[in-house]
Amino acid sequence: MKRLFGSAAVALTCALVMSLAARGADKALSDKDFITKVATCSAAEAKMCKLAEKNAGDAKVKELATHFSKDHAKMDEQLKEVAGKLGVTVLPEFDADIRGTLDGLGARKGAEFDQAFVTRMVQDHEKTVKLFEAQAKGTSDTNLKKFCNDNLPKLQEHLKESRKVADGLKK
Repeated sequence: MKRLFGSAAVALTCALVMSLAARGADKALSDKDFITKVATCSAAEAKMCKLAEKNAGDAKVKELATHFSKDHAKMDEQLKEVAGKLGVTVLPEFDADIRGTLDGLGARKGAEFDQAFVTRMVQDHEKTVKLFEAQAKGTSDTNLKKFCNDNLPKLQEHLKESRKVADGLKK
């Protein structure tokens, strides 16, 4: 029972961070809110990936984390550039919920960590893909629209890869 509740707590990471997006996946956020949410979620994912590189028991989970870390580092640089053009300062801040999720993941090792991490990656990337699609349609800023459209295929690939690894863990 504790394991079930622990996994549910891990499932809250970006769902809580992206609370503004929850009002409708088909609605764009303000450009500033979008940039802030993406920066915060990306920073949280980077920390989760570092934990995976250390705590994962499955080699495919570690490989997934390393791959995502590299891709998100590139995306973060692009985001900072777009944010600068819009006059938005990118300072991701983790609220208590994210810190709790990171602590919960940090306390797991091996198969228990693998399942929680991969489940989180699937859920986060599902939400992120929808958020990027909505923002690409809803923003009037050409730089932000380009950022969304340029990164959407990579995020869709991450979702597909996460699902594949998750399916492999179930076997």
